[in-house]
Amino acid sequence: MHSFNPPIMHRDLKPENLLVDDGRIMIADFGCSSFAKGTRNTYCGTPDYVAPEVVLGQQQTEKVDIWGLGVLLFEMLTGKSPFSPTKEDLNRYDYMTQLKDNIIKGWVQDLNLLSNNARDLFQRLVHCDPSKRPSAKQILHHPWILSNM
Repeated sequence: MHSFNPPIMHRDLKPENLLVDDGRIMIADFGCSSFAKGTRNTYCGTPDYVAPEVVLGQQQTEKVDIWGLGVLLFEMLTGKSPFSPTKEDLNRYDYMTQLKDNIIKGWVQDLNLLSNNARDLFQRLVHCDPSKRPSAKQILHHPWILSNM
């Protein structure tokens, strides 16, 4: 999707939007998707998976999908959501406020659960500065990906 000209942003990568068929992963639900030619600044996506630029209402590029991929990676490796508040008895408003704050600040719980290579990849994927997140092609050359192929 990102290699098209202009790139397509999905803007709502999450487990529910990934389908597995005969060992292949396919992305579903393009309801929030957009061409990156004209960057977007609307809030679109699922709160646990949105990038800081979405939370802040800033311009968005296909790098929002890279952030979502990072959240998915963390969840697959740990079974936990990286930015969720650790306090369990929060009401919905306080939960969302803390979640947004964690995303904006890049605060991650249980980062030590990841191996060094997985942690490095995760931190690159969820860099708060979208311009410093790798492209989809660059991700394929990361040592953690290469060691798990």
